[in-house]
Parts: sequence; structure tokens; C-alpha cells
Amino acid sequence: QGADRVRLVVVNLLDALLMLLVPFIIGVSVFAPFVTRLLYGSTFDGSAHLLRILVWWAIVNLIGTVLGQTLWATDRERISLVIGVAVATTSLVAHLILVPLLGLNGVVVATGLAAVVLVVMHYRPMSRTVSVGDLLSATWRSGVAGLAQLVSLVGLVAWGALAGGAASLVVYVGVLWLVTRIR
Repeated sequence: QGADRVRLVVVNLLDALLMLLVPFIIGVSVFAPFVTRLLYGSTFDGSAHLLRILVWWAIVNLIGTVLGQTLWATDRERISLVIGVAVATTSLVAHLILVPLLGLNGVVVATGLAAVVLVVMHYRPMSRTVSVGDLLSATWRSGVAGLAQLVSLVGLVAWGALAGGAASLVVYVGVLWLVTRIR
């Protein structure tokens, strides 16, 4: 019964946090040139494509954080420490090798490798408690609403970043409201 309660908390927490995070990530991905210029000026105009990819790290980080906290809550701190060291080592070594070879694109590849290590290493010890089906049930609502937001952004991008972004957020919330009625 304890494992079922842990599973329920993990699924509900991921579901709720992803509902908040997904529209932000999609907005930043679509309007990366606008966001880059707004935050850094024209100096970093060429890096918008990197931002489009790296912003998705937030979802991987969220899943890793929730599963990591679950390891701590279930008295498996040592596993969490091993994962942290493995991810940090993977990231450091990958960046040291790939950045000189690929430049800024190496950052994206190295971050992707670290993301894979993070999720796989967190999922393995949690797989008896949280199944792939549980993770899918935690992500499908925000995924469907995010897809609707993305499709609406394609049509609304001509409105500009602020108006198109606001309108697509209304679409996201509306679709999210509809799909949360499905259980």
C-alpha cells in the first residue's frame, strides 16, 4: 500500500508540474529568437536555435528531480548520490570532448547525453514503483494540450510574440481543461 501511495504522489506531482511547465517551454521554443534578443540583445542572435533545444532540458530535469526526491523519500539516498555523480561526470566529460569538436552544438549534444543518463538512472530504481504507463499517464494531458498550443502558434505566429503567445496560451488552457475531464 505504501508503494501505491508513492506512485500516486509521483504521478500527480509530475502531472501538475508538467501542466505548468509545458506552455512555457513551447512558447520559448517557438519564440526563441525573440526571447534571445529580449534577454541578451543582438549579440546572441545566432544562438536561438540552441535555446529551442536546450529549453526542453527543463522537462528532463523535472522528471529527474521528482524521481530523485522520491528516492530520498523512500530512504534510497545513496542511489540518488550515485546518480548525481554519474550525471555530473557524464556532463563534464561530454562537454570537455564535444564542445571543442562541435562548438555550441556540442553543448546541446552533451546536455542531451546527460539527460539520458539522468532519466535512465533515476527510472531504473523507481521502475518497481512507477511504471512507464504511470509516467505516460502523468504526461499525456500536458502533451495533448501542448500539441494544441504548438499547432495554434503556427497559425498565430503572424500576430507577433506577445499576442500569438497569449492566444496560444488560451488554447493550451482550454484544451487542458477539456482533457482533464477525461479520466
